[in-house]
Amino acid sequence: MILLSGEPSLSAEHGSGVCYRCTLKTSGPARWAWASDTHVCGDADASQRGFQPARQLERAVAEMRKFQPSGVLVNGDLAWSLGHSDDYERFLDIMRPLAERAAVVLAVGNHDDRGNLLACLANSRAPAPQWLAAVVKQPPFRVIALDSSIDARAVGGEIGSAQLAWLEDELHAEPRAPTIICLHHPGESSSEGCSDFSGLVGLVRRQRCVQAVVTAHDHEYRVGQVGGAHHICLPAVGFPFDEHTPTGWIAAALGRAGIELQLQGSGSPAVAHLPWR
Repeated sequence: MILLSGEPSLSAEHGSGVCYRCTLKTSGPARWAWASDTHVCGDADASQRGFQPARQLERAVAEMRKFQPSGVLVNGDLAWSLGHSDDYERFLDIMRPLAERAAVVLAVGNHDDRGNLLACLANSRAPAPQWLAAVVKQPPFRVIALDSSIDARAVGGEIGSAQLAWLEDELHAEPRAPTIICLHHPGESSSEGCSDFSGLVGLVRRQRCVQAVVTAHDHEYRVGQVGGAHHICLPAVGFPFDEHTPTGWIAAALGRAGIELQLQGSGSPAVAHLPWR
């Protein structure tokens, strides 16, 4: 879903799911901040593996504000463990300075609860849909966020046939728009990945407008290939799984020839230049 300062995003139901939409203006390269696995707890001082995720996110938000992105993606596992309401209240308080300046896209991960997240955002206890997607158009580019969460007690993920069918229709509608697809779970994971990731890969192979697939979940930054497109797995903001893995977020600049990625946070400032196919 999308958070916009003073301008709520448009949403529409698509069978069992809901898609949120907005359009951004483009001036030069489209600048995005990509983050994931914030794992914020209602208790700001709660720690995991020697890290305080809420404090980690506060530092990341301060850095992102200096970067001045037009779009921000938080690619799942926003909450500490089971997606409690106080986790989202703390998370949204920290994110508010960014939401005042940029479109903030929130994807859900295996530690998120859609109902509690929606209740905190909209102050409503309406039944949560089975999946939440988002489409942000920033001509000529398009960012599509998918929902790969089953529920907050299942480690692995699934996109589902209904959401995959919706995605295929969405890609067919604008087959020439360079597209970035985002979801929390990768196909192969150090824990449990997305069970139907192969369906997404087949779609990426057929739809050459898809230039990159952005995942998370493994708390590890890496860049590779999937279905002929770039595959970017984001680092965790909240904490790493081992002491040698950097934490942080990615500054992404989308240009007409490709994308430039720069790791922001702990570890060496790695820069990658990825050409469009």
